[in-house]
Amino acid sequence: MELVYYEPYILNLLGIYCYFIYPIAIKIFCGAPEEISDIFKCNFCQVYGLPETCGAGTILTPEDHDPALGKLRSCGKPAPTAEVRIVGEEGGILPANEVGEITYRSKSLMKGYWKNDEATAKSIQNG
Repeated sequence: MELVYYEPYILNLLGIYCYFIYPIAIKIFCGAPEEISDIFKCNFCQVYGLPETCGAGTILTPEDHDPALGKLRSCGKPAPTAEVRIVGEEGGILPANEVGEITYRSKSLMKGYWKNDEATAKSIQNG
């Protein structure tokens, strides 16, 4: 990802910069030509969700964007409206800091795919 520079007065108007789906490029915080705090005078927040979740599943808060915490590759903590688990290939819940598949439960989760029962059965399991 290439860092694009804008006029500082435009970026100083931002209160929070929210990005979605993917982890932020670590070089934006570590190793950028200038300190990120000199370019963006705002906080960062990452939101992970899908159209099927009808909103945020996880949130990496501004407080978690300190590179010293080692959380910039994380998708954050469950949103207040979500129950999130990370499961392994066999479907068991994985312990913290393990890589697996994100599962999600919420009242805002879709009921199913329009006229596609097969896709619904494949993607919505255990309720």
